[in-house]
Amino acid sequence: MLICSITSRDSSIEVRVNSVVFAWRTLYRVLDWELVVGLAGWGLRLLAMICRRPNAEGFLASMERRLVFSGWPHQSLGWTNLHLSRFIWRVRLQFMHRRKVPKSFQETSHTPLRIGFVGHFSGLLGCPPELFQACPSNVELYIFDLEFHDRLASLEHVAAKYFPAKVADSYSSPEAVAPLAGAINDSNLDMLVNLGWRKHVYALLDGVTTPCIVNYSFGSDLVYHEKIDVQLYWQPEADYLIRGAQLFCCTDERTVPFAHIREIRGFYDQRDMASLSMRSWREREPMIVYHGALNKLEEGAYISSVFDLLVEDETLQFIYMGKDNDTALRYVTRRAKRAGVEGRVHYEGKFSFLRGEDGAIEDPGWAKMVSCLQRSRLAPDPWPMGGGSSRFEAYLAGTPSVHMGLRVDRASWRHRQHSVCELPCLLVPSGTAETIEEYLSLCRRCLYDEEFADKIATEQLNAAKLLCDPGPWWDELLETYQEVSGSKLN
Repeated sequence: MLICSITSRDSSIEVRVNSVVFAWRTLYRVLDWELVVGLAGWGLRLLAMICRRPNAEGFLASMERRLVFSGWPHQSLGWTNLHLSRFIWRVRLQFMHRRKVPKSFQETSHTPLRIGFVGHFSGLLGCPPELFQACPSNVELYIFDLEFHDRLASLEHVAAKYFPAKVADSYSSPEAVAPLAGAINDSNLDMLVNLGWRKHVYALLDGVTTPCIVNYSFGSDLVYHEKIDVQLYWQPEADYLIRGAQLFCCTDERTVPFAHIREIRGFYDQRDMASLSMRSWREREPMIVYHGALNKLEEGAYISSVFDLLVEDETLQFIYMGKDNDTALRYVTRRAKRAGVEGRVHYEGKFSFLRGEDGAIEDPGWAKMVSCLQRSRLAPDPWPMGGGSSRFEAYLAGTPSVHMGLRVDRASWRHRQHSVCELPCLLVPSGTAETIEEYLSLCRRCLYDEEFADKIATEQLNAAKLLCDPGPWWDELLETYQEVSGSKLN
């Protein structure tokens, strides 16, 4: 009887799971149909006319906030639904007057190889001049630098060709990127790499003929242009697992059909932190530090965990720095008061990583942030959206950081996780937790166990040093070119 009951219950659960999977498969297949994309575009045009708006971009942006980046259907805010992201981009492209230029499939392989990069270089955390100065001798470097906050990266001294460009920040017509597309085509490149640029990259790639086109993703989202040969990917997320050269979607339990990826290790800019001397646990103060976008502090479970540590130990201080979003600062202040620790919670302002014309970081807030890291005993990584550069900087400063890991086992599929994404290159198992209780336990060990704290700081520093070596980054890029083109480099 017991065996029959268990068997019946397991069968019932399996039927429910299969029904859920079938429903998601059906939805994602329907969203992939050209007819559905066309009907959605027509409906939005009609809605824009009724609401007397010149275009439907506001509606599309609202859809992205609600369906793509909200965590729907299973995860937390910040998680990206790649299927819906692609669907909305396809609808958006219907509103652009696209003039597609056929991609060149002619095999080219100059000696040296011509590789071009396009992006907002002055605003990219992971693309310092040192990265391009390490360009191999068998590569001729072309840089197409887009203004970021009215600044350029001044990389003309490291490139065979440097093309500065200014493109409006809002979505615009293909004519806005026509000069840039012309410059790229005139360069007769073997390979073009898009570095995290999204708003105009579809219009740009419509007019580009380069035979090998690669998108370098700094986050978990992709660029869904049909001319892209491969996505360089290093931040997988919950319910989208890397399997070989593809992503596997745990929601509908199918391989994602629109993404050919290559998992890479990535690269981080150590800026002026390379010369920092590592301080031991004994040389540090009873401080917890956070630096980065303050919106990540609005996750209740994370900030509650930090304040629990302060409640347990009246000698602890919490220092945080970063740009406010008009709500986060008030939120943290309110939560600190509720926990009774407001007197030991200190906001030290924002900081900027932007470099001046000489390549140095000019903002005094940056120096203050680095000083706080060096003095603190713990820099706990937030969740559900963890840090990337901020975590790397904590590693470089020798400040122990505890991370909430991402589960990939089948039992986690279609269930909300504490963490929505992962950076495998930054994973240090001894500092990674899967539950809040384990997270707090590791934080306490970093704060009070001298031997453990110094050991984990050393492990994390060693991991960081590997990520600021440009040699492997270039090796991965050239391997990608060989795989896509089938050509062997000299």
